[in-house]
Amino acid sequence: MTYRCATGRKIEKDKNVQEAVSTLSKQGLDVKGLICHVSKAEDRKRLFEVARKSGGLDILVSNAAVNPEAASVLDCSESSWDKIFAVNVKAAFLLAKEALPLLGQTGFQPFDLLGAYSVSKAALFGLTKAAAIQLAPDNITVNAVAPGISKNKIFRRVDIHRKCKEEVLSRVDTPHDISGAVAFLASDDAAYANRRERCYR
Repeated sequence: MTYRCATGRKIEKDKNVQEAVSTLSKQGLDVKGLICHVSKAEDRKRLFEVARKSGGLDILVSNAAVNPEAASVLDCSESSWDKIFAVNVKAAFLLAKEALPLLGQTGFQPFDLLGAYSVSKAALFGLTKAAAIQLAPDNITVNAVAPGISKNKIFRRVDIHRKCKEEVLSRVDTPHDISGAVAFLASDDAAYANRRERCYR
């Protein structure tokens, strides 16, 4: 049963990747897609091998995240804590470290029920600042985008309607809001932006 479930998830992920590739290809873009579990070394190796064959990397967007349980930070189970930091922090560090050779070629408010998740994201602020200082001499900028509540699986346990009333714009983030910020930071217009955290609340 466990094998079938794991296989089913892999098939679903592969379908999502292929659909994304198809959509972008129809827009005239040269796109490659593959499944990458960022906490697995073999998956990251395969990802960067594809990037290497494609000529290297101009931009690394590290946006994978998990939150397996809803609990205050000190109520978080050890297994969930380990998974959250393995994916949200350690994998982000390893992705940046392993991407560096290819790159060479070419204000945070935590939520109570997302305690450990919020801690992991705060850790990424420190990683962003430290990496930005180290890579600045190589003309590589490092920035972070920190959205507020968004409509996705991680926040499915949060009362979206109640949170909307607390937001200045009376709505939650959309994928377009977040991707727009990423696109800006990846553009020449943000060439002087470094060690920045763009927060959306």
